[in-house]
Amino acid sequence: MSRTQTTLFLAAGLWLTAASAAELPAGTVINAGNIDAMLKESFDGQAIADVMPESMQFMIRKYALQIKLKKIQKQAIDPSYYEATQKYAGQVQIDPTTKLLSNYVAGTPFPTIDPANSLAGYMAMWNSFYYFSTSGPSLDGDYDQLLIDGEDGLDQHQTWHFTNLPMVGRTLEPHTLGDGKIAKKEMVYVKAPYDAKGFALLTHRYSDGRLDDTWGYIKSIRRVRRFSSGTWMDPVGGSDLLYDDINAFNANPAWYRDFRYVGRKYVLGMQLEVPQTVRGAPDKAAEFPYIDLNNWPHWNPIQEWGPVLVDVVEAFPPEHHPYSKKVYFISVDYPGFARYMEAYDKGGKLWKVDMLAPGAAADSNGRSWITRYLAHIIDIQREHATVAVGWDVAPATLSPDDVTVDVLSRVAR
Repeated sequence: MSRTQTTLFLAAGLWLTAASAAELPAGTVINAGNIDAMLKESFDGQAIADVMPESMQFMIRKYALQIKLKKIQKQAIDPSYYEATQKYAGQVQIDPTTKLLSNYVAGTPFPTIDPANSLAGYMAMWNSFYYFSTSGPSLDGDYDQLLIDGEDGLDQHQTWHFTNLPMVGRTLEPHTLGDGKIAKKEMVYVKAPYDAKGFALLTHRYSDGRLDDTWGYIKSIRRVRRFSSGTWMDPVGGSDLLYDDINAFNANPAWYRDFRYVGRKYVLGMQLEVPQTVRGAPDKAAEFPYIDLNNWPHWNPIQEWGPVLVDVVEAFPPEHHPYSKKVYFISVDYPGFARYMEAYDKGGKLWKVDMLAPGAAADSNGRSWITRYLAHIIDIQREHATVAVGWDVAPATLSPDDVTVDVLSRVAR
């Protein structure tokens, strides 16, 4: 081979190497047919193999999940959130024995997490506990819940109502309502269809480690009754999620046996930027165009995904919890909001995955908060899913009198 031929050959080889290492363009779709090749590529500066958890790869290979790539742009949060975080975060501490917080006032408790700190996992989960610091004064609105069978498709479309009133850690002043013992009041109830209406729960979540106070409406007797303090581990209605699975994590971190901070990395995540529902559409697939109801297994999101920065935490629940372990991928841009979750059964086998997306909405004063959400929680073992579409959950101005047992009794009827 001549020197000229050798030069051309080497140049061609270098060109092929560069081409094979070139980034995937936005709009590329990763699916079961091309995932092996795509894992060798990169997007938005991140290797696909690094930003795709093994459980996500499993969902692509076995359950037809498709990932359409897009660069994710951070949505705005009102500056008051950052001001509160900067003002108060430096004084927050975790008791190494009780795992409870002290000196917390408002904002995200731990915007910076030192991986070498033995309590790093707890720091990330306390951020999750106070995730509503990014959501404004309170949340209120209807959301759609779709119960989906992997073989038969949509079982039922339910309309629920969700109310969250932070009592502690409020970004806007006053930072605390009441005496500071109740961290939040949260209420959920079913509005439709008629045969599902009557399920309703009101929860007082405490910041001092006490178990919840929970009241539920009993449809058969048309009365509100106080429930066991273990309700936080119970299923929500006939859905695939536990109460602890709302926002992927819905518990006091002190109730868990332990958390292990894996590290901060990029993972593929979704983000809501367009309306998720088309009211008055001729059928459910048209009403929810971003859920693949027409094609097996009927629960997959039709969204765009891109690398987002997360804190990865392995969580070990108490022994009487249904799960043996959960793995959280918690947003750094929207502190405390989970992007992805894995849950494992007592035998250590993957049981559920939860794919979540945040979205911003403005309050009546034009301030932007992270209030909208989408969650696809999939029970792999029974091949059933619950998809919650919270596009209509919005910032609200509520008082403690709006979230009471009397209100629960009235709205549940």
